[in-house]
Amino acid sequence: MIKSIIYHIGLTPPPIIHFEEFDILFHPLLQVDFSFMHLKEDMDEMLKQDPVLVLMSKNAVFGLDEWLKRNSLNFSYFNNEFWTVGERTHAHLRDVSKIEAFYPSLMTGKGMVEALHHKNKSKIVLICGKNPQKELIKELDACKIHFFHFPVYAIKNKKDTRFAVNFQNNELNFIVITSPSAINGLLYNLRLDDLSIIKANIVSIGPTTTEAIKKAKGRVFHESKIQNIFSLYDDLKHVVGKVSHS
Repeated sequence: MIKSIIYHIGLTPPPIIHFEEFDILFHPLLQVDFSFMHLKEDMDEMLKQDPVLVLMSKNAVFGLDEWLKRNSLNFSYFNNEFWTVGERTHAHLRDVSKIEAFYPSLMTGKGMVEALHHKNKSKIVLICGKNPQKELIKELDACKIHFFHFPVYAIKNKKDTRFAVNFQNNELNFIVITSPSAINGLLYNLRLDDLSIIKANIVSIGPTTTEAIKKAKGRVFHESKIQNIFSLYDDLKHVVGKVSHS
């Protein structure tokens, strides 16, 4: 029996599992550089306005934690309400800081903006990467939510020659995409302008990533019902079987 290949791309690694139906190949295609442009005095000034601190990803938690350490601080420095986008970010913030943050039921940037608007939160510190999604900025502006961009990391494409040479673009195989940034890494390594020629079945971690895939002219074969890497692979146990027998 010819095994299907799952190309797992993005910074979040796949769970350590074994399935007879397919081989899992992990290719991050990205790297994270933690760097900081704002001083403590910048944050001091912003915190006077009592904003909500919004963490957009696990890397935002990593980056904020590193920024605090470099300034000889810890999370007790903040006396603000924390919000996170997604359960993974929520869980990581809790593990690092013991803070129980709020996160919207719709775990996307759009869901976060809608929840902020619903709760009459008009000032936030947007803790994320160097280049926040343009759609998110537009939605914040449309809802008249004032934000202070506090970048704590940058995601860069990572060259992976082994992936570029060995990638098998056919309907038996799968690409698991765990973030919008991973799409850029995929296009960079395959030297493509968009995803329109991708024949492999694209699997998305969640709605934000799905939107980005469609915007890049990709076809989403399956979106994880729960934005969790373990749930995604539980889904794939059944999904791969359907493809292999069709």
